[in-house]
Amino acid sequence: MKTTLLMGMIVLLLPTALARAAAPVRRSQNAGLPFGMLPLVDEINCADTAAAADSHLFTEVPKGASRVETLLGRRCRVLPNVGGSRYFAYRIGKNKNLKAGRAYVLSVEFPEDRPRSLFVLNRGAEMAHGFHTGAALGDALYTYTNNNAESLKIPLSGRFRTWKTLFYLHDRFPDLNLPRGSGPRPLMPADGFWVVIAQAQSASDPISEGAAVSRIRLFEVPNPEVYRVKLRLPPRELPQRHLFWREEMSDGVVGSRKEEERGVLKDMDWYEYKARLMQFLGMNTFSKDLLEFGHNQGWDSGETNDWYNSSSTPRRWEGILGIAAKYGLNVLPYYEYAGSIGQKAWACRSAARRCRARRIIRTSPGVRRPTPT
Repeated sequence: MKTTLLMGMIVLLLPTALARAAAPVRRSQNAGLPFGMLPLVDEINCADTAAAADSHLFTEVPKGASRVETLLGRRCRVLPNVGGSRYFAYRIGKNKNLKAGRAYVLSVEFPEDRPRSLFVLNRGAEMAHGFHTGAALGDALYTYTNNNAESLKIPLSGRFRTWKTLFYLHDRFPDLNLPRGSGPRPLMPADGFWVVIAQAQSASDPISEGAAVSRIRLFEVPNPEVYRVKLRLPPRELPQRHLFWREEMSDGVVGSRKEEERGVLKDMDWYEYKARLMQFLGMNTFSKDLLEFGHNQGWDSGETNDWYNSSSTPRRWEGILGIAAKYGLNVLPYYEYAGSIGQKAWACRSAARRCRARRIIRTSPGVRRPTPT
């Protein structure tokens, strides 16, 4: 009996031992403030095209969009600011034992030598962030919105700097083309995820001298709770500041009923990732759109009405409230309304046109205001 039990223990322990042996040994490197030393998962030298094409699937659009230049004594990949929009991209973390739901830091090193604008698209968490150096705009002048971009005379340090972001890895990732809402997300952690360095057309940011990057690194964060910001707020009887971000039409990451089209399989996991990120950023208020132009975004609206579309996930807001309570966050629900979009949409829209709100118009003294429409 003892021999049988001992053999059974060996059989049970063997898979664990093999799994540990197969796990990659990650050396720690300095990820910079506020992280310090973290296990390095993957690293891309952006000037080494041949190696990157083999291991990181380097691609650029249009073909030949980028070039390698020596900036501040280091070789970098640069997108010249000419013509239309362009980008270069790498698949990072492929076969590096990435785990969905874990915290990682994406690090992008860039020269602060000239005015430059660039966008970093992290397909591992479907994030897109833009930043700039010097007097570049950091945005696009000509889009479908009416931008009021300002160009500030920000000094240049004349050295390399690092842009970093903490994120929680999704279960599935889109390819280079990001679907708007539900759509194919064919990649999984073993495949790695795309990191895209992009810029707008030259006419939209004429001051920029083009995006430039020397190195991209991916770090694992074993204990993300260590980096939570402890808020020091004034007494409750005094006015409080609520810091939040606003998202619109972002729930498509978890909107599909098809598993292969969901970035995060359990939608509440996705909202919990947001709450954890808020604690890292020192944000205290969870904001959520509950109505988008007549589309219910996840709450129980009671009886069916003909002026909006009901939600297929009426308990979502209830779950979000539970997450907000768990992390001690305030909540700020908001509604968008611009006419109706339900079963009687055309009739409701006609009524909305007859009841338009008055315009808010500033006029000089003695100038007659136009009649509201």
